[in-house]
Amino acid sequence: MVVVRDMKLGRWVALAFAFGIALATLGGGEHYLVDLVAAFPFSLAVWSLCMGDVPLHHPRRMLPFAGSCAVLLVWIACIRLAPQLFWISPVIPWGASIAIVAGTLVTLSNCWPVPKQRPRLRAAVPDYAVPAASGLHEGLKVRH
Repeated sequence: MVVVRDMKLGRWVALAFAFGIALATLGGGEHYLVDLVAAFPFSLAVWSLCMGDVPLHHPRRMLPFAGSCAVLLVWIACIRLAPQLFWISPVIPWGASIAIVAGTLVTLSNCWPVPKQRPRLRAAVPDYAVPAASGLHEGLKVRH
């Protein structure tokens, strides 16, 4: 199970990713809008792997990871193998970009953070328990 429970370790991993992205940007010299769109599902995949409050096989962790990887691969495949698809109309690339970014943000907001549930308070009704010594406690259900 891959879990980052130590926040110092998690910060170092995030710093390494940020450094790698900065190095790629400076080294390559060019980034296009398609790169920024691809960063959203990629970031969601990394985030779901580094999320430490649920096990790796849990659907709340695996479904966003698998979905974001699939979206990222389809996006890259469309750009590399079928760029003419985006030349049909400007609505297609802009619509796909907006759908990917919005879908990633909606997925992120629905999966994390999960609010911790507060314990339910009991009603202010006194418990009327029958003392065990009286012999009347048998057959009676005492509600707690």
